[in-house]
Amino acid sequence: MEEMMNQPMGQEASMMGAEQEASMMGAEQEAPIENDQALSAAVDIVGQELYAGETAVKIGEAFKKAGTVTPKMVAAMAYKLAQKADTETGGEILEENLAYLGVVTLSEILEIAGASDIDVNPEFVSKAMKQLVLVFVSDQGMDASALEQQFNNIDDKDFAKFEGEVRSKTEGQQVEQEPMMEAAENGNG
Repeated sequence: MEEMMNQPMGQEASMMGAEQEASMMGAEQEAPIENDQALSAAVDIVGQELYAGETAVKIGEAFKKAGTVTPKMVAAMAYKLAQKADTETGGEILEENLAYLGVVTLSEILEIAGASDIDVNPEFVSKAMKQLVLVFVSDQGMDASALEQQFNNIDDKDFAKFEGEVRSKTEGQQVEQEPMMEAAENGNG
């Protein structure tokens, strides 16, 4: 698991700013994918990376072998994959849509985790979303400790609800995943 997380998935890329963090705190967003071709391409890249090859199966196998899978591990994987997708689009995703890419990617990794018998309950989802933001902040060279303290005051149900809303808005926009998810669920690669 650790070696999979440490594999480079692309160059450093900016994923979220202060506005995106605020949107993760509960502000409604229109479906930004319709107005941002680079975002649409990045979502496709995430789908291709996960489901057109064996990445989803390998992640699922790694989850099953790990013993303990933490929200931080899941968030780190999602962040690296979102970075790769942003980089592959030339960094052309509209700044206000980078959080959306992060949440869509996290949602996919959470799906794989759930298919791998990880208990992806609302608290786990919330902690993973919070960790996604903290990974970004730390990656930008900022001290994430103050933000982490603020996150302790946010109800986990709100974060989990936001992830579910993004998932429902993006259904059908990723690569066909059912055959790969079945393989991940069965531990076949």
